[in-house]
Amino acid sequence: SLSWKQKYDLNMKKLKSGELLAGAQVVRDLTLQSREKPLNPSEREMLDMAKRMFVGELSLIKGISQLEATELIDSALK
Repeated sequence: SLSWKQKYDLNMKKLKSGELLAGAQVVRDLTLQSREKPLNPSEREMLDMAKRMFVGELSLIKGISQLEATELIDSALK
């Protein structure tokens, strides 16, 4: 049970690491959190940034369009 600031710092550290799995964890965690309660503006911005980064990486790795990567991620998070 971390404070908002601690969660934010941990997620930012994961994103700055540049690791694909860490970015995926941020997307997953913030998406799940948003289902329980609305994200504050900073968290929403972080989720958007993390998702854009993850979509870009996934599309390059799999050789698919960014739209296809977005759809793949969205279906995995349902």
